[in-house]
Amino acid sequence: LFILTHNKLYIARDASDKARNGTIAHEMAHCALKIVYKNKCLPYDETDLERKNEWKKVVKKIKDMYEADPNNTEPIIANVFQFYKNEDKDEEEYLQEVELAVRVPHMLAHYQGNMEKIKRLKEKYAPLFKFYDDFINDDFGIENGTVLRELNDEFKLLEKVQKFKDIYDINVKIINP
Repeated sequence: LFILTHNKLYIARDASDKARNGTIAHEMAHCALKIVYKNKCLPYDETDLERKNEWKKVVKKIKDMYEADPNNTEPIIANVFQFYKNEDKDEEEYLQEVELAVRVPHMLAHYQGNMEKIKRLKEKYAPLFKFYDDFINDDFGIENGTVLRELNDEFKLLEKVQKFKDIYDINVKIINP
């Protein structure tokens, strides 16, 4: 759980490796988006109206796919539209945009090593992966095709989670539920 207003990141230890890796990538992506774009964890600078419009088109396409066939939607994607509902439609839209923005690293980490599954996800959710390829990967200096394991090998990402706190004043806690 990443708490935006308090710069706190909580990671539970009891999940399976797959779930834990997905969760760590998911929550670290929230932190990274906040730092890079300074736009409440959205995947674009608030002054970049072209990218904002592109992102909203992606969200609409993925949401339309979910609504057309919720039972055949990747659970990591479906959760965005199942759990982030709000009576305030502007708030609901914001929450869904923020949550969808971190689903690519979440899925890549969760299905790490299952290249066939990742290939199918990239095909099915092409607009989402294309947005990452066209915009986010460039902004983060990530070459197309880089997977979480390569990032971790290069940057020792999981070993540096605690250092993240010192650099960006994010309070990271590993908890046992």
